[in-house]
Amino acid sequence: MRSISRGKLTLLATTAVALTASAPALAQSKDPIKIGIISEESAIAGAGISKGAQMAADEINAAGGVDGRKIEPFITTGAASNDISKHVHDDYAHNRYTFHEWMTSAFIADSVCDMMKALMIPKYKTTSAVIFSEDAAWTTPLDAEYINCLPKVGIKVLDHIRFSPDTTDFTPIFNKIEGEKPDVIVTGISHVGVQPTVQAAQQQVPIPMVGQSSQATSGTFWKDTNGAAAGVMTQSAASPGATLTPKTQPFMEAYAKKYGEPPAYTGFTTHDAINVIAEAVKRAGSTDSEKLVDAIEKTDYVGTIGRVEFYGKDSEFTHAMKYGTDFVTGVTLQWQDGKQVTLWPKPSTDAKTQFPAFVHTGG
Repeated sequence: MRSISRGKLTLLATTAVALTASAPALAQSKDPIKIGIISEESAIAGAGISKGAQMAADEINAAGGVDGRKIEPFITTGAASNDISKHVHDDYAHNRYTFHEWMTSAFIADSVCDMMKALMIPKYKTTSAVIFSEDAAWTTPLDAEYINCLPKVGIKVLDHIRFSPDTTDFTPIFNKIEGEKPDVIVTGISHVGVQPTVQAAQQQVPIPMVGQSSQATSGTFWKDTNGAAAGVMTQSAASPGATLTPKTQPFMEAYAKKYGEPPAYTGFTTHDAINVIAEAVKRAGSTDSEKLVDAIEKTDYVGTIGRVEFYGKDSEFTHAMKYGTDFVTGVTLQWQDGKQVTLWPKPSTDAKTQFPAFVHTGG
């Protein structure tokens, strides 16, 4: 995925080209600044990438562009694997052109554990869990951090189940999980979110599903599951009612008005990424590769999902977004009556957890 030449930057945001602009300086050209995109349009969450990018470009261009230059977007910001930033850390000289504009898998797990400590444990006396993840590269570090952080907040991991993304019948898996009687099922699913969600509802699995379900971050998930999403909780970038920054809700409202549905997590991350790059180009006064790397490393941008800064080359997460209450934590949302409701860290007004009658909770 890496392509580097003198005067040309190939900047990766997650797994794809994020910026390819070869003009040596802004003052020497009024040609458009071209930003590359790879967007999995067939995926529920992936479709938000191109939409978020286009919205950001339209807004920037409507305001005059970057020093008079228009932006043509081309970016992706959906992947989470720790390997993205690890490659930069392990070979900074060659991979310094890569920046990860979404939370790493490990930070997603930390976000889920932080939510469990703040919400599920006090309210439901949650003490046990089964990890339920698709067998994919991004879930390997996710599950490893689940196994590490869940016990630290007081939740015993009873089992760790990794299933093939090609699984069509989840009945035997759910039967096994029910037999272990965990308080919660902690998920790590992305491309198969509809199938297990529908089957869990049909089977009336009595255990709350929390964690990361990428498809559930999309505003279409209730319709996609024909209402089986009721009670499902997932970590996301932002969601309705979340007031992470003054930009969160205005962006959501504009996106919904333009596209007829709330954005998936990728819509938020991609919109912020375009603005991060545009600001870096302006501060650098150039689209030269080395100058842009330096400028992006110095990013301090308040976007729709929080304050965006990147870890430096001495961190094991080189060029990944910083995680924490002062930076980006993500949110936990729950599907209730056809809508996404924000539960953590800054709940929607009067937000309360709500599960189907067949789901049993403690507390």
